[in-house]
Amino acid sequence: MILLNKLSTKKIILILVIAFFLTTAIITSINIFKSIEYNKILQTAEEYFNNAEYDNSIEQLQILLKQEVNNKKANELLIQIQEEYSQSADIYITEYDYLAGIALYNKALSLFQTEALQTKLDNTLSELEIPKIFIGSTPLITDIFINSNKRGPSFTNLPIFSDMPAAEQIHQYEQGSVLRIKLIFPEQISHFFINLYDKDDNEIFSGQAFNINKEDSNEFEFEFEFEFEFELWYTFIGLNSTLTPGTYSISGEGLYLSGDTISFNGEIDIIKHEYPEEILYLSKALTTLLTAPDPEKTTERRYLRALLNQFNPDSIFEIDNFILSLTDFPRSTAFGEKRKYIYSDGDSYYSNHRGIDFGAIEGTPIESMGDGKVVMAVKRIITGYTIVIEHLPGIYSIYYHLSELFVQEGDIVSSGFVIGKVGNTGLSTAAHLHLGFYVSGVYVDPEYFVFNKPVLHNF
Repeated sequence: MILLNKLSTKKIILILVIAFFLTTAIITSINIFKSIEYNKILQTAEEYFNNAEYDNSIEQLQILLKQEVNNKKANELLIQIQEEYSQSADIYITEYDYLAGIALYNKALSLFQTEALQTKLDNTLSELEIPKIFIGSTPLITDIFINSNKRGPSFTNLPIFSDMPAAEQIHQYEQGSVLRIKLIFPEQISHFFINLYDKDDNEIFSGQAFNINKEDSNEFEFEFEFEFEFELWYTFIGLNSTLTPGTYSISGEGLYLSGDTISFNGEIDIIKHEYPEEILYLSKALTTLLTAPDPEKTTERRYLRALLNQFNPDSIFEIDNFILSLTDFPRSTAFGEKRKYIYSDGDSYYSNHRGIDFGAIEGTPIESMGDGKVVMAVKRIITGYTIVIEHLPGIYSIYYHLSELFVQEGDIVSSGFVIGKVGNTGLSTAAHLHLGFYVSGVYVDPEYFVFNKPVLHNF
């Protein structure tokens, strides 16, 4: 019995030893196969590199590094590619082909963040005076640039410029502000559409970009120190003051005249802005004016909404000279302020203020915020004497409660031109100007374009 137990123990040990060697052999075989596979991928990447097909080489290396993060040869090859991008970018910059140089600096930085490369990019952007935009103290993406012959680049691979290093960029916008997208294409575009969605894939914005062509460039005295062929397009997306804070997805898709498509996808964060609150007590006459059923009020409201939602791609009047009228007078109501109207019978009504109210003396001259075309100059029931000026495709300034109108529909006005006088007409408790600003279907803070210049011509 003891002998049998000894024999069983020996057999068990033998089986375990055999199992160990088999497992080791299998693992070794797997590692050998992996090594062969990795070497094959690396060899393919090297072949692409030797043929200067760097994008394809990067694609292979990224596949390899997902499996083996610390693969020394793969990382060394990526560094070589980065050096190639950087050297080519240097050459483009010295030859004044800034767009190509900037694109390559960004491609190089997307591989590894280095202070030297970031400095080169920053110096180039500084030379071209790429604008920096702020809302309060929040740094923003200033522009999304597309300048690539490669079709369908992803959002993260596009050259995105801000006042911060690429690794620290903050894609944040406040409620009531504007998302501006500048698109530079290497060839002619037929159209470009932009969409913005919330976390539940509900469409927040759907619109199109507009083209700033060379005729516009001459008209508005664009100053270039270098020449290249390009297509320059813009989209402005108004972000409602009541938009729920959170992450939103953005996508764009366009068509080259050659028939090729180009697109991007990405995300931005909408952050909360704290708006003040106000209570307004209405007299019996004002309560009746606001609440009494009237088909004419409905007609006026629908007409204004339809007018403001018009997108005229050729309506390019104002570039970056927006001003704020009546700055010497106090603001009785801020943009986005949460208002509670108390009716004469005690009932109430809530709304968010869609502009800035300036408590100016009746008869004070009102200036146009910028160059533009007068598309409305009438007396309305609720807003009194009203003026609407179109400045850019889908972008309008709005003036309510005037006492006099000095312009009529169809007039072309310049920035600072006196268009009327402060009044107390319509639903108004005292003499004041209600100044509104409408961007791509949404009322936004009128001050945005005053303090954050669009600078359409400067890139």
